Amino acid sequence: MMPQSIGMSYSNLGKYHLQNGAVDSAIVYSNKSLVQFKQAKDKMGIGLSYLTIAQAHQQRGQHRDAIQWAGRSMAIAEELHDTRAITEAAKVLSDSYTATGRTEKALTYYRRYISLRDGIQSAENQREVLRQEYSYTYGKQALADSLVYAADLEMKAEEVRRQRWCATGSWPVSPSWPFSQRCSWCSATASVAQKRATRNSC
Repeated sequence: MMPQSIGMSYSNLGKYHLQNGAVDSAIVYSNKSLVQFKQAKDKMGIGLSYLTIAQAHQQRGQHRDAIQWAGRSMAIAEELHDTRAITEAAKVLSDSYTATGRTEKALTYYRRYISLRDGIQSAENQREVLRQEYSYTYGKQALADSLVYAADLEMKAEEVRRQRWCATGSWPVSPSWPFSQRCSWCSATASVAQKRATRNSC
């Protein structure tokens, strides 16, 4: 297995343990993922490992360590223009600076976090609106296509009945036909029957 794949597996385990409050295990697996990502020279993976370690230290109350790791994560995220990672790192920095009494820095990162978070939510909302519009438009088109297809099938069925009548002279029963159309078929049937009778008499 490639180092990058191993690193991703360790990273996922680190996040899992962090979400379930197993902070020590989160740090252990995140450090393992960090080794693999560095071996693979995967900057994004390295940045994400830094972030998980920062969040784990923050949960421990080790805010100075959290600031150090979050700062490393943000530096890589900014280099890669990874908005979501920058947002999460800014949140850690804001909370940890607040906890250590460095309110000016805390406010700076809080403002950045709010700005980025709102931008992400706005983009996600726009994507959801576009998705719903597409679903609605596609649904309407699918319905229209179905109606056209059904009408086409009905026309073909009528044509088959007409051809069958022409071949056999039997009445193609179709209650949906208008009265005038039924009358024309009656006249045609009578005419064909008369011609057959004439031929048979000869």
